[in-house]
Amino acid sequence: MLAGGIKLLPSDDNDESTVKLNFSNLKVLLKGVRLNGLDMQSTSYGFWQITQPGQKLPLRPPYTLDLLGVNNERLTTRIAALAPQDLGINFNA
Repeated sequence: MLAGGIKLLPSDDNDESTVKLNFSNLKVLLKGVRLNGLDMQSTSYGFWQITQPGQKLPLRPPYTLDLLGVNNERLTTRIAALAPQDLGINFNA
């Protein structure tokens, strides 16, 4: 059984036009992720991303992160930075 919060692991190559986030220690797989109201797309390499090539993303801290599990449970939290951290929340298994 997993214990503790979901771990947020941002990509090292995030920039003003692309944000990629990875999550670990999940009790339930993710079906959807939103960052400040913007839908993130699941990638084949394990990240969730928003990309607008050549354009600056409209993202500023603090960030609101919405996670939707495959069980349709929704978790919402606010974070100060897109940095590695324990979110302090997790899905009900």
